[in-house]
Amino acid sequence: MKAKPRKCITVGYRQFDPRNKPSAKSSSFKASFDTIYSAFDPQVSIAGTRMVYLLNPLIDKDILTHDHFKFLGRWINIHLSEEKIKAQVRRVFLDEVRLVDGLPINGLMKLWLYQHYLLAHLSWPLMIHDFARSFAVELTEAVNPKLKKWAGLYKSADLGCLFRSRSLPGSLGLSSITSHFEKMQVIKCSILQDSQDPDVKRVYEARAKKTSA
Repeated sequence: MKAKPRKCITVGYRQFDPRNKPSAKSSSFKASFDTIYSAFDPQVSIAGTRMVYLLNPLIDKDILTHDHFKFLGRWINIHLSEEKIKAQVRRVFLDEVRLVDGLPINGLMKLWLYQHYLLAHLSWPLMIHDFARSFAVELTEAVNPKLKKWAGLYKSADLGCLFRSRSLPGSLGLSSITSHFEKMQVIKCSILQDSQDPDVKRVYEARAKKTSA
């Protein structure tokens, strides 16, 4: 693959502790934020062409790219925060729920679209981002009233008939977003644990050790 630096975005992170005297090598780097650990322009060049810094005002802006960059399909915030990414995922998902709700089809067909279309669109962001389980719970609570409506249930009805196994009488066997999130986390762990890249496996093992402590 041929590198295209003009289409690339660069960003670096380091400590800018005022108590430490900067070296000659690092003195040209300027912190972008008034914090000790900050993003900065690493001034990277490829074949003599300077790569564009993430916060450069000349970059085309949209809801995320003004302070995010994309790496292998995953949005990464310059502050290493997931808040705007969660807001974007939530907005897109709820827009699709409203789209399905407005279709001229019956409720059972809308439930089928939820199971095989809406959840499928959530699979990738739920797997590659480090969202907390509480985010999946929020989405579950947001969509449950629609699922009840499509199934023809009363607002106060128990949700068990929606999510219990279809082997049980009167159950639809749907997947809640919370259980789907947990499933995607297991898949992600399995992919990383069995990776052919030894560096990926070491990172996974270090993180698994940290989270299980």
